[in-house]
Amino acid sequence: MTGYLAPEHRGEWTDPKGKLHHRTADGSEHVGSWLTCDTCNPVQVLDAVTYPDRWVDVKDLRAAYAEAKAAKERADEREAELKAKLKTALAEATNGALRSALHVPGYQPLLLTYGERWTVDSKALKADLPMVYVQFAKLGGSWTMTESKAKP
Repeated sequence: MTGYLAPEHRGEWTDPKGKLHHRTADGSEHVGSWLTCDTCNPVQVLDAVTYPDRWVDVKDLRAAYAEAKAAKERADEREAELKAKLKTALAEATNGALRSALHVPGYQPLLLTYGERWTVDSKALKADLPMVYVQFAKLGGSWTMTESKAKP
């Protein structure tokens, strides 16, 4: 993306039920954001036939990415398992204190702290008070990369 366009300049609007719509160049109307619309913003596919000169570079990267992702998932699962055990052991050892620490020589101390926070139920706010929701809504964006559910 090269720049930010406000929703009204992209031809986007929200209907009374809170659904986002956008108008295309030919004047037709689609439901959802123009960013995720397959008609207005089709997926560009990189494959060996379309981009033979770039294919060599990316196919090895893709294989290495799959290996690294699988290793990370295994490590994340192990980390979550150990973290849960440490939290339980530390909470039990300190009789449920709201703040406690574990000091083991050779390692950084681990701190276990209880905290509370308030959150806003944005779905309920959007449904009950759509004008307030729109008044304080912020548009953000980021690039994401996910694996397709389609079979290779």
